[in-house]
Amino acid sequence: MTVVEPDIKVADAGRFGTAFLDIDEVLCIGQHEACLSLSRTLARDETPSQHQLSALFTPVARNALAVSHRRSAGMKYVISSNWREHFTREQMMWVLNGGGLHFVANNLHEGDAWRCVPKRVYRERRAEILHWLETHHQGEPFVVLDDHHSAGELAFADPSPDNPLLGRVVLCTPGIGLTMDHVDAIVHALQRPARSMRQAHHAGAKPTEERLQP
Repeated sequence: MTVVEPDIKVADAGRFGTAFLDIDEVLCIGQHEACLSLSRTLARDETPSQHQLSALFTPVARNALAVSHRRSAGMKYVISSNWREHFTREQMMWVLNGGGLHFVANNLHEGDAWRCVPKRVYRERRAEILHWLETHHQGEPFVVLDDHHSAGELAFADPSPDNPLLGRVVLCTPGIGLTMDHVDAIVHALQRPARSMRQAHHAGAKPTEERLQP
């Protein structure tokens, strides 16, 4: 299978859409120990083999994401996966590059915006994503890529027009992951305007989710 590599240009935050990216069972299929294995290798100051890195993400998933990136004229990425807990931004870029996702590595959001907050802060991935939007969102369109196993409340669509995630969550089947069947939904979400939750939050809107109590 030929993996489509988009013409890579580093996207400008606020001008291009944002994709919240889960990894396990979206890009990395059936390798439940891959993240911990990589993080332990790096913690020992060892370098994972290129074979290990190149086998992380399935060609089908890489191709579907690359096509989505190209058809959307570029996008920025936020790591919503649990992998964000185990790597720094630089390490995450290195893993993505090694796994053939150069266009994702080159377009991670800058600073703290490259990932959702640590999982210990909120109960649900939905709350983590809403927090990111309230903190960093500049009004750009966005899409959430996740899988049915780890999506939690993301899997239950609130039909209310006030739901900021309505029509923006694309869920993959565990064991299969991201495929070309998901591309149209991704592109459609990134073509729809989105109101800035960050501006609404700083204007005094009620927080969307409560944090875990210490």
